[in-house]
Amino acid sequence: MSLKNMQSIIKKYKRIIAWGAGRYFEQYHYLLNGQISYVVDCNINLHGRDKNGIRIYPPSKLEQERHKEECLLVVFNAHFSEIVDDAKKIGDFDIVDIKALELLYKRTDQEEADAFKDFGSKSPVLVCAGMHALWDINGSWKFIDAQNKILHSNNLDTLEVVPLPYYQKGDCGHIFIAISRNGRFLGTFLLEEFVKSQIKVNGLVIHSLYYSHEILDVLLKSVEVEHNILYYVHDYYCICINRFLYVNETSCLDSTGELRCQTCIYRQQKELISAFHRRLFTTYGIKLIVPSWDTEKRIKKVFNNNEVRVIPHISYQEKQQQRLKYTQKIAYIGSACGIKGWNDYKTIVKKMKDKYKFYCLGRCGKNDYLEGVTYVDVNIKGENGCLNMIDSLKKYEIDIVYLGSVCPETFCYAYYEAYEAGCFVMTKETSGNTCDQVKKHGNGLVFKSVDDMVKWLDDVEEAEDMVLQMNKTITDVQPDETFLEQLWG
Repeated sequence: MSLKNMQSIIKKYKRIIAWGAGRYFEQYHYLLNGQISYVVDCNINLHGRDKNGIRIYPPSKLEQERHKEECLLVVFNAHFSEIVDDAKKIGDFDIVDIKALELLYKRTDQEEADAFKDFGSKSPVLVCAGMHALWDINGSWKFIDAQNKILHSNNLDTLEVVPLPYYQKGDCGHIFIAISRNGRFLGTFLLEEFVKSQIKVNGLVIHSLYYSHEILDVLLKSVEVEHNILYYVHDYYCICINRFLYVNETSCLDSTGELRCQTCIYRQQKELISAFHRRLFTTYGIKLIVPSWDTEKRIKKVFNNNEVRVIPHISYQEKQQQRLKYTQKIAYIGSACGIKGWNDYKTIVKKMKDKYKFYCLGRCGKNDYLEGVTYVDVNIKGENGCLNMIDSLKKYEIDIVYLGSVCPETFCYAYYEAYEAGCFVMTKETSGNTCDQVKKHGNGLVFKSVDDMVKWLDDVEEAEDMVLQMNKTITDVQPDETFLEQLWG
């Protein structure tokens, strides 16, 4: 399939089915206006409802499709790889990500297309990242954006490559890539077109390729790298297909924090994905960069013969700051989803709504709204009429931030934003680096369960005393620049 035919991809199918009725659907459904037959979504509260005039069903509806080869499944969700796995269990559907489809629709100007080949005598740094890491506004994007700016400030060009997988009959038969130069979009290409250009790069930095890891094999074989290759561990996809170490609403860690792989139904897939990465890391001498000591201990157990360096995403200075006011306000910050502890937050709100004022600062689908919670839109950049997280926490005078992730965080920008805003942090033992940092800095409490959180909050006077005694904050927060030493050294 040539790239020029991609704009007619939709016309090949008799039925277009959307998977996901949340934020992505609201944002991108216009691309397929009038062409979607129906929507499937795992949220039982949506089943039987209409969205933009289109009926929503459970994923089991797909089993009724007798001619699956005539259907294109378009994923309107950031968890593309997980949905692909679920869809494969139902049948061999052709599958494409809506954000990939959007980019594949874009026209590639030949003059722009040639721009990635001509860097003169100065080789660029190749930055390879998953689509949702580089272009979705989240923690990974925040880190990559800051790192690219550091490269540019050091008079280095960047060539950003993002895989756009298109699955046919359940297999990733064609890999398209979107290419940008110094953040300026150039166009979309077949991967083989890119590698034939025999690109020579100064260094290679890899981020979050959690559903496009096969691109690494091709790139590493064909791209000449003058210095070093860095692989950033933003999640645990390099050791398990369940990249958050959480599956079927159960943590992959036992009570001691060890992986429970021996009894896991995904054990074979875990061994395959870790063996794939181990081979690449060893063959090409790739340096693994992890943002926390908690992450390092898990990565080293799987890749004990590879170089692993702990480099936090940011540096900062600690500062004493007396808290003069207590408003009994608690905020969930970030995207409202199960793995971040949204379900436990619902429990806290239900039981404590008469004693505290509750907020949600960040993304939350209207179908997940809770009575008694004030919702505030937050923008990482502080754009579009929204404040950034730190300014929002200060404006609404939040006392306590809830960070109840049920899976181990590799870093968690939200924790440091809460710390910089001078907030007291409630977290769980399951939260990885968040748990470690709260214990290290003493700017909050770590709980075993949501019931323990509720019990502590129920004693309003004790909670007030502890929050007022937490007189710490951080200042001079800067993105890490020491990665340059790893890239060149």
